[in-house]
Amino acid sequence: MNTYKTKIVLLAFALVTSLLWSQNSGSQSGFKNFMSNKSELSVYGGIGLAGASYNLKAGTQENQAAFLAGLRYRHYLNEQWSVSLGAELAQYKGTSKIDNIVGTQQTTDAEGDAFEFRYTATTYREDQKLLFVNIPITAQFETQGRTRFYIETGGKIGFSAKANYTSSIGQLQTSGYYEQWNAELHGPLFMGFGTQTGLRSKETDIDVKTALFATIETGVKYQVNNVSSLYLGVYLEYGLTDIFGEPTHNSLIEYQRETPSNFGYNSVWNSENNVLSSVDNYKLFTVGIKLGYAFDWRSIFSGGSGHD
Repeated sequence: MNTYKTKIVLLAFALVTSLLWSQNSGSQSGFKNFMSNKSELSVYGGIGLAGASYNLKAGTQENQAAFLAGLRYRHYLNEQWSVSLGAELAQYKGTSKIDNIVGTQQTTDAEGDAFEFRYTATTYREDQKLLFVNIPITAQFETQGRTRFYIETGGKIGFSAKANYTSSIGQLQTSGYYEQWNAELHGPLFMGFGTQTGLRSKETDIDVKTALFATIETGVKYQVNNVSSLYLGVYLEYGLTDIFGEPTHNSLIEYQRETPSNFGYNSVWNSENNVLSSVDNYKLFTVGIKLGYAFDWRSIFSGGSGHD
């Protein structure tokens, strides 16, 4: 995570902490009056289905189990309405599968001769993993009583902490076409030409932009006692912004003149090459179940009773 992102995350935590401290100290009378309403500090976790939504011209996109965990401060405006600010860590996963890919790349060999690198890949699979630090800002409405129904909506800003992918290919056939000699070479392998099976790339990092999400959650809040509650709900969040820009590579598989027998493997996220039907549809989404525990911060520190 770069310095800018770290500062944003620390600022969110500092804001939550300062709100809690201000409630406890009551050093400023105007702010104290505003903060005299109930407040909650909650920890939560969730599990669901998450991934990056985009369209492949050929093949399928599979979304996998993902997780989130966070800390949230909630301030009640009255008995039923509240606003919240928090920080959470969220993981998004996805898998792209393509049965057959045919591509080319204009490049030069170790001798400096220009040629067209040609390849056909079958049973291509790419596993993608993203780790984000999200800052959610939401508003919530809840009914009254010991068992309450609630609905919460708002937005999140997400900062990429880590993003990478690994690729595997069942079979890869490569050749080099030299137009100046009207010749196509299908070997040898040490030059990068031939047939190979069972190829797998190393884990490779990829740049991801800051994301904005719309989020909605609904469920049941159970009042355990007068200072603590349990939340159980379902949530949906959908990316409003693309997490990638224009493709930076024209070929999913790249010839490397310094090490011709070891190819470069780009992601479907940043490669054009007839694999993607759109270059502006990389949006994250999540749907899942969330469980949380919340407690009244001031009641606990003021020695408030935990009885019904």
